[in-house]
Amino acid sequence: MLHQETTDKSVIVNEVVNHLIGFGSGATRPSVEEDVRRASREFDRGTMRGYCKVLIAHLEESPDSVGELDSLLVLGLAYPSLMGRHKIQLAQEGRRLAHLLEKAGDTERAQEFLEVISGQEPENRSVDKDLASMMRRTGNVDRLVDRYVRRAEEAMAEGRRRDAITWLREILLLDRSRSDIARMIRDLQYEEREQRVAWRRRVRLAAVMFIVVGLAVGVVFRELHIQNTYATLTPQHGQDHASLQQRLENLDRMLTANPLWLGMFQAGRERAELKKQISELEFQAEEDALKAAEAKKQQIMSADAARTRGLLSLEERDFPGAQREFAKALELAPAEWAERTRVVADMKAISELTPEQIRNLQGGKQ
Repeated sequence: MLHQETTDKSVIVNEVVNHLIGFGSGATRPSVEEDVRRASREFDRGTMRGYCKVLIAHLEESPDSVGELDSLLVLGLAYPSLMGRHKIQLAQEGRRLAHLLEKAGDTERAQEFLEVISGQEPENRSVDKDLASMMRRTGNVDRLVDRYVRRAEEAMAEGRRRDAITWLREILLLDRSRSDIARMIRDLQYEEREQRVAWRRRVRLAAVMFIVVGLAVGVVFRELHIQNTYATLTPQHGQDHASLQQRLENLDRMLTANPLWLGMFQAGRERAELKKQISELEFQAEEDALKAAEAKKQQIMSADAARTRGLLSLEERDFPGAQREFAKALELAPAEWAERTRVVADMKAISELTPEQIRNLQGGKQ
């Protein structure tokens, strides 16, 4: 039963491979680009999704199966989103497939894969490096040179001189007899230097003009700006300490930022007046605090006296009198009086005494 199931899976995998890359062999075999175009044209996304699952399942068991990996790469180039869904890196698997193909003697197919992937991911230097190495090994230096020339031309067309110089230098490493390439590199380097010099010249000229214009405008408008700042300074609301202090801080910041201007004397006089008013308010606040402290002290003394009288009444078994003195103490004392809790507890204890308990306590005293 297990053998039958394995055989069925192999048949399915072989069918998928034949559908994707099984057309032709040897000289009649289609190129990678032709396989990709045919796969995109003949198979919809749903069909390719099923093919992808079959190939991945097989490659998990046999990761070096060249035909299956070849088919998966064709599928991935036709529908890149399927590779992303399965978190398969197309460039990495393409490099691995190229190595396996070259090892199996199919260098042409390996090179085609690297060229296609490099075209889709031109910024991937690893793929480009593998392709260059393979071209050198297979004697396709002319094709590699043509490839680097195209890259250099694209870079020059986009204004990327440094990238163009890099690709041209790669050509010289392959063929030092190319005097035309050396001349192009010199021309590009000269243009780049000239561009940098012109850019610096423009920057310096712009900076000088900016400074001159800025100074001229600053001289003309500085006073107007500071006067406007002073006029629009946060107004003072009321004569309380916070309002005066806020206005003083605003003035201090403005005068610190603008030490010299025509209206500085007026602002200085206002600042002196504000300091005077704040000092008077602070002095008055200190006086009020002392008076409040003295009043609180008197309250505490009066409350302590009333409590003492209440305690004496308790000793005399004068419970109504004790209640009156305790109530008076609570009335006279400030909220944070230390004895408040005890007095409240004493009053509660007195109120909870029954008439019989009171008579017994008073009788015991007699």
